[in-house]
Amino acid sequence: MSDQALVVDVGSSSVKAGFSGEDWPSTLLPSVVDQYPKGVTCVEPSSAEYYGSEISAKSSHPVHRGEVKNWEQLEMLWEDIMKDVGTGKHMPSVMLCESMVTKHEDRKRWAEMLFETFHVPSICLANCASLSLFASGRTTGLVAEAGAGLTSVVRTPAQSPAP
Repeated sequence: MSDQALVVDVGSSSVKAGFSGEDWPSTLLPSVVDQYPKGVTCVEPSSAEYYGSEISAKSSHPVHRGEVKNWEQLEMLWEDIMKDVGTGKHMPSVMLCESMVTKHEDRKRWAEMLFETFHVPSICLANCASLSLFASGRTTGLVAEAGAGLTSVVRTPAQSPAP
């Protein structure tokens, strides 16, 4: 595992994570943080405390339309990611898939959180559309991505020949 990077795509609805070289993400988690009172681990409809649309009202998505809305909740989500992929005490390098709308300030904050809180040795921020092209063995093309909160179409032009 030491030479494999952890590849993570945090979206508005779900988080996909897995190690480089794998065909599919090994982890798929909903990117939602529930806001229940401390000590409440399971809510049954019969308790009439939280049910139906009230449960949705008590939930929060730290990432919405490609932008981080709540960094504290995102950190909690990352703790689940690291626990779920089983990194243990050794933190792997991380490749983070980012959307077209990611701001420069957010990139800096991602890096700060990953280095200082999770002590990853290195990170790489990569555009999701470019990664999709590379995964298909191409470097140019048109990529259409439709997610729960953001849809984008990206065209990467062919490089002009050298003179």
